[in-house]
Amino acid sequence: MSRKGMSKTDDIRLAPFIHTEKNAPYIYLMLIAAMVPCAIYGAFYYGLRAIALMLFCMLTFTLSDMLFTHIAGRGGKGEYFDLSSASSGLMLALILPPDTSLVTALAAVLFGSIVTKQIFGGPGSNLVNPAAAGRLFISLVMP
Repeated sequence: MSRKGMSKTDDIRLAPFIHTEKNAPYIYLMLIAAMVPCAIYGAFYYGLRAIALMLFCMLTFTLSDMLFTHIAGRGGKGEYFDLSSASSGLMLALILPPDTSLVTALAAVLFGSIVTKQIFGGPGSNLVNPAAAGRLFISLVMP
């Protein structure tokens, strides 16, 4: 099945998919970049409270992921950091109401990070989105 003027080896090299050198940190960075306009609008519309909530969720999500990875013994000195924690924290902050207390946000972060993400194996192994699971958890437990 070769095209006219092409050898059989040329057909093997032609792939229907585009292969690039993208890795997990790059993809999560692009996800954060896609959420930046929403974060800017939220900060403009709701003020410092929204900024504090976004920074708090991103920081605590990252810290809880790092702490659980260290306790579970899955990370080493050269631990691979892929920005999945920061993107999940920002996503969680964007789907929470801006007047959410930090204690409630912390409960959502811990559920999303530990129960939804880390227990199932870390980034890429979770069954559902950790941010959405954290939001659902506080909606059910803290109405």
